[in-house]
Amino acid sequence: KFTQEREKAKEDHEKAKEKIVKDNTGKLKKINEKFGMAAASDMVEDSFKKATVGFVSQQKFREQRQELEKRESIIEEIEKRKRLEEQERNHKDKRQKKAATRPTLLSFGDDEEEQEEEEEIVPKKKLGKDPRVDTSFLPDREREAAESKERERLTLEW
Repeated sequence: KFTQEREKAKEDHEKAKEKIVKDNTGKLKKINEKFGMAAASDMVEDSFKKATVGFVSQQKFREQRQELEKRESIIEEIEKRKRLEEQERNHKDKRQKKAATRPTLLSFGDDEEEQEEEEEIVPKKKLGKDPRVDTSFLPDREREAAESKERERLTLEW
């Protein structure tokens, strides 16, 4: 009984191992791909090394070195252009985000302004506070305004 369970566990383990190996074979990268920062210039440098292996005349070596320097300068220019384009895109995106967050002001003409003047000004209610809490000791504009009106009424009455 235990041997059967052990064999079954062994088979499951082997299947899991094979599955992991299958999943990871396509995902593994070469070291140059992993650390690809200097991969382009390294490739040019490697091609130069391969071309100058062994005895090479001084003139041929200089020509190949100049060609290498030209390639490196071209690669640097391309990288600079890519960085500038990326910065411009980021800058555009930032401006668009800022523009999207800015409230848009709409004007429909003088009719709206006249209607706004005619409407009553309704005091805004304060939301998000617990009404059960005693806040009578705190300053309150509305309460002070009501108290001052009450005082004026009382002074006129007496």
